Amino acid sequence: MEIHEGLNGPLFKISSTDGQSCSGQTPDIAWESFQKKGCQIKLLHGKRHSSKIDGVEFFGFKNTFVQRFLRELVANTSGTPEQNFLSSISLRNETSEAVNQTEHTVSETDPNLLT
Repeated sequence: MEIHEGLNGPLFKISSTDGQSCSGQTPDIAWESFQKKGCQIKLLHGKRHSSKIDGVEFFGFKNTFVQRFLRELVANTSGTPEQNFLSSISLRNETSEAVNQTEHTVSETDPNLLT
C-alpha cells in the first residue's frame, strides 16, 4: 500500500503480488475497488474473498499509535515546538510496533497483498 500526493489531495494505492492495483482519493475507495477487482479474479479461480476491515483500518489509520504519530507530525510541520527527545524515541518505538501489528493483520487478511 502507498499514499501519493495527488492533484486534489492524497491518492491511496493498494497493490498485490500478482500485479493488480487500485487507487482512490480515500482509503475506503481504494480498498473497496481493490476488493471488487480481487473478488472478480478470485471467483474466476474458484476462491472466495472476504474481509472484515475497511480501508481506513487497512491503511492503519485506526491504530492509536499511528493517529498519535500523525497528530505530532502535523503539529511539528505547523511550527509548534518539537517534543523532547525521549518522547520522540518512545513514539518511534510505538509506531514501529503499530506498523508491525498492522502488517501482521493485513497479511492474515489476504496473503497476496504486498506489505
